[in-house]
Amino acid sequence: MKILAQYFSFIVLTLFLCSIEIYGDRGETKASNESKNLLEKGYRGMVDFGGTIGHETNGITLSTTHGLQVIPSYLFIGVGIGADGLGNFSSNSKKTLYNFICLRSDFMKKRLAPYLDFRVGAEYLEYQCCYLSQSFGINIPAKSIKNAIGIDFSVGLNTNLNHKVNHYFWNKQTYSESYFIMELPNIYLKMGVEW
Repeated sequence: MKILAQYFSFIVLTLFLCSIEIYGDRGETKASNESKNLLEKGYRGMVDFGGTIGHETNGITLSTTHGLQVIPSYLFIGVGIGADGLGNFSSNSKKTLYNFICLRSDFMKKRLAPYLDFRVGAEYLEYQCCYLSQSFGINIPAKSIKNAIGIDFSVGLNTNLNHKVNHYFWNKQTYSESYFIMELPNIYLKMGVEW
């Protein structure tokens, strides 16, 4: 599982660096009086901040995502890094650090644009496992900045898929049992800024 997590980290970092290099200058060639739109094809970045309440992870959550708006107004693909359980609300809460690939679909180009966000990745601190997250939110473009910045509000669920191995010793022989466990989901509320 550790090798898989390292391989996944390399892919996420490579995609992130490519997206900055290729699309880092989105909108700079436009005339200065022309309005930018968050949902145009090209580079898009996001920072999210919120709270998580759940079975094992309680506290503050923070993440950043960067990538490409592949299909204008409908499909964003990006990579990111995040942390959950910061500033624990309870003593038995675990902290998680993860990186992920993000797929996001904005449903319409309205003033209040709803979206669906799906993230899959690898978690690193306490358990090395698979990280899964899905959320529904609303994006509000900031009119005063010509729609170049937006504010997001979202609610979602995240969970981890853990790999467990138990060793048993019976009758002078050692037996191993390997299985996957899906944790109970955590609920989170987030507010974010995107550009």
